[in-house]
Amino acid sequence: MEESDASVIAGKNAAVPAGRVFISYAHADDEFVDRLASRLDADGVVVWRDNNEILVGDDVDRTISAGIQRNMRFLVVLTPSSIESAWVERELSEASPEAVVGDKVILPVVTGGLSADHLPSRVRRLRCVEFGADFDKPYALLLRSIREHSRRALRNQQQTGS
Repeated sequence: MEESDASVIAGKNAAVPAGRVFISYAHADDEFVDRLASRLDADGVVVWRDNNEILVGDDVDRTISAGIQRNMRFLVVLTPSSIESAWVERELSEASPEAVVGDKVILPVVTGGLSADHLPSRVRRLRCVEFGADFDKPYALLLRSIREHSRRALRNQQQTGS
């Protein structure tokens, strides 16, 4: 488990582990992802996002792979643009085997009018959160899910002593 899972959020949710998430998205969806990442950051969630983590001169593939490996939660923003993105597909393909064995949680976020029948087959069996005109209600569900997954990971770590 990454170091940040042991951290806690200050304020009204003081005993809730904040956790970390890797965000996979298409750059066409920057406006939505900016808003989402800002809210997560404000709520104490450490966000791994390419435009913040990849520096000039970095090997892009290697840096993205390291980000995926370091984060137990993989948030994928699913939109008409992202389901056509080779990068999003590559990142989801890398995260999926770990999710199958329970070492990573995939958090599907659906927005931009994407219909359920266009979801990638890898995420169709997962509960998704859908963002439409209302941002706050689906965001609250997403944040609660991130926190609960962090709690579960912390409990599992304490039980196994690893």
